[in-house]
Amino acid sequence: MPFMRVNRVAEAQQSLNLLVGLHMLLIAGSALSIHTQAAPTHSHASNLGPYPDTPPEVELTNTETNKLENGEPVFTRVKTAGGERSAIVFRVRAPQHLIWSVITDFTSYPKWIDGLAETEVYQREGREVFVRFRTEQTFVGSYTYYVQHRLSVDKSWITWQLDNNRKSDLDDTVGFWRITPVLGDLQRSDVTYSTEVRLKGWFARFFTQMFVKNTLRRASSWVKTQSELRFPASRRFTEDG
Repeated sequence: MPFMRVNRVAEAQQSLNLLVGLHMLLIAGSALSIHTQAAPTHSHASNLGPYPDTPPEVELTNTETNKLENGEPVFTRVKTAGGERSAIVFRVRAPQHLIWSVITDFTSYPKWIDGLAETEVYQREGREVFVRFRTEQTFVGSYTYYVQHRLSVDKSWITWQLDNNRKSDLDDTVGFWRITPVLGDLQRSDVTYSTEVRLKGWFARFFTQMFVKNTLRRASSWVKTQSELRFPASRRFTEDG
């Protein structure tokens, strides 16, 4: 019966999630350093095409710029060498350096982002930061994946791709952040966030677009909220100091 097949699929997914969870616990409890563990590698290099250098800039129309002025996010597309990718642009009442401090505070992400259960910075090399993410998503279940971030020197952009030296539950992901001060007002910034994700499994096509759209919406919420919370505190500290 269809209902029984659905139950069996759900039970199989739960068993897989349990095995992944147990595997991660074994890794965490190992006496070896995480830097020296022989972690399994990803099955392939990036198929999506990571950004080789600086991410593209988004050109907005006058109508879209007016939306930002009115506090509305703008959903758009960014051009890449391989085509176009989804992106969102939103305005934040905070200067660039404070927004940067929020976006690079990887260990705080689980407190701010629904569905993100755990993060861990497991490696730093110069401008690159490697972070493990574990999500708990409705219908999709638990996903653990390893991301290599590249940070700009001037703190204006971050790009990312999967760390192919570690085995991720995602098939692939690439993306970027860009922070641009508003012309004539350094106390406000426009933030661009773009991501593309490929999931594994028979449900991948069905859930991928929903997954990306929800991720874009969430980014405009938690980054804006946390950055604007930090700005008044920072400004008071400066005025009192």
